[in-house]
Amino acid sequence: MAGLVMAGWVLWLARDRPVSPNWQGIQTVNVPEGRFDFHPSGIFHLNGQLADPPQIVRTTARNLRIMKYHVSEAQYAQCVAAGGCDRIGDGTDNNTAQVGVSYLDAVAYAQWLSETSGQTWRLPSDAEWVRVAGEKFAPALVGVNAEDPSKRWIAEYRAKSSSRNSAKQGLRPAGSYGENELGVADMSASVWDWTSTCLRYGSIHKSGNRFKIDTEFCGRRVAQGQHRAYIVVFVRDPSAGGCGGGLPPDFLGIRLIREL
Repeated sequence: MAGLVMAGWVLWLARDRPVSPNWQGIQTVNVPEGRFDFHPSGIFHLNGQLADPPQIVRTTARNLRIMKYHVSEAQYAQCVAAGGCDRIGDGTDNNTAQVGVSYLDAVAYAQWLSETSGQTWRLPSDAEWVRVAGEKFAPALVGVNAEDPSKRWIAEYRAKSSSRNSAKQGLRPAGSYGENELGVADMSASVWDWTSTCLRYGSIHKSGNRFKIDTEFCGRRVAQGQHRAYIVVFVRDPSAGGCGGGLPPDFLGIRLIREL
């Protein structure tokens, strides 16, 4: 009798809890803390002209547990069905990465997944993304030309273009692009990842070895992939506009970090 009463009490407590999505099926990779070379994101000036920031060495303060693959259409569809995310496209339920998502969409999905799983999921910062990208990260650096700023733009376009595998790649099933040395799949492929980092503006010391951040604009965020891009937060298709300059990403997707 006591057992039946206890079982009924447990069922009563659980009656209003939301049905958990299949978050248990999300594969993650544990990236150990470590040192890595890093060129800070942002728009920097040296002597009044655009320039690349100096390379610095960063150290992750702790291990990072990140999604091995991008959030799939099937996983995103769960959020849509629960009313936590806006529907995008035809809502096809498959294993292909969900693309066409804005920064706002990505944040909504992270919030919904956190609430339903009881875990904490969030977008990576730009520096964290560089760490987990490992050998797949290839900064498109172009130097500085003090005489003709237009040459800077042309050089930046060429640097980003040469870093890409093609002008426009199609979507492929998860894992089609292989894994990096850390075990994270499909990095720097056709799908760019939103990060939490705002577009920052800074200045470089005349020595070229130091820099400082002067201000930031969070209406644009860093998207990472075959190169950095600065995208307006509500833009879902960067090819139609909203990219801060240079070549826009092919597709925008979601890859989250789970807090340990």
